[in-house]
Amino acid sequence: MDSLGKHGPSFEKKVVSWILQTYQLLSASEQPSLRENMKAPNVGVYKVQSILSTKCANLMVKLHGFLQGKAVSITTDTWTSCNTITFITCKAHFIDPKTWLLHHIPLGLFQKSGTSHAEDVVQYVEGIWEQ
Repeated sequence: MDSLGKHGPSFEKKVVSWILQTYQLLSASEQPSLRENMKAPNVGVYKVQSILSTKCANLMVKLHGFLQGKAVSITTDTWTSCNTITFITCKAHFIDPKTWLLHHIPLGLFQKSGTSHAEDVVQYVEGIWEQ
């Protein structure tokens, strides 16, 4: 048994799923009300970050294999919120040649500093594609 006792890793993964599905802050896992309502241990932000990092790395490997050999189109978009915070996103699009279904895969959404220029967008897309 691990440090979480009877709840084990499956409980940690359930907390991470709940955080992702309900758009909670990572610190929600440390809230006493969550632990009291679920009679659960403190999962902790660092544990949640570790689980998310592992999950992300695994998905990136799967995505790389999935996109291998496909004709892919990459699109980007930038926008600035009303409080002048700029975001940039990148998506991969491809048509499955067997089913003719169009697929969209988000590759990332990031906050950036300053205004957007064409050079910034190209640098961002190249960085995402390398990753």
